[in-house]
Amino acid sequence: MNNENIFELMEKGNNCSQTVLLCFADRFGMDELMAQKISSCFESGMFVGDTCGAVSGAYMVLGLKYSNGTNESRTLLKEKVLEFIDKFEAKQSSTKCENLLGINIKSDENLVKAFGDGTIEKVCPGCVISAVEILEEII
Repeated sequence: MNNENIFELMEKGNNCSQTVLLCFADRFGMDELMAQKISSCFESGMFVGDTCGAVSGAYMVLGLKYSNGTNESRTLLKEKVLEFIDKFEAKQSSTKCENLLGINIKSDENLVKAFGDGTIEKVCPGCVISAVEILEEII
């Protein structure tokens, strides 16, 4: 997936978690609408500034790739999640939306502010690109 495709997905209104999952959905036989619905509640750090949506989307991809519903798959899945976290934090400094944006966008007022001052536009695409690049490396 190249950056142009990522920007196109975001310009269509997909949030960070949706964009990351959509970049990989076809590899797992998931249609676009299903991927959008599954990942829709993870934007804005799950609407409270917690885990970055791009990270949440990446966790979904890792689950699709490495989980097979058995206890044995949990060990490998945990290793891949921890590897992802290390690489993401090396590129972006944090996995927490509030830390990345420098503002908690839980309130509508702060969300409007973050859009208005360009914070979302400056930060979020880079997080999505980092998540997709890291996933490409480790899956």
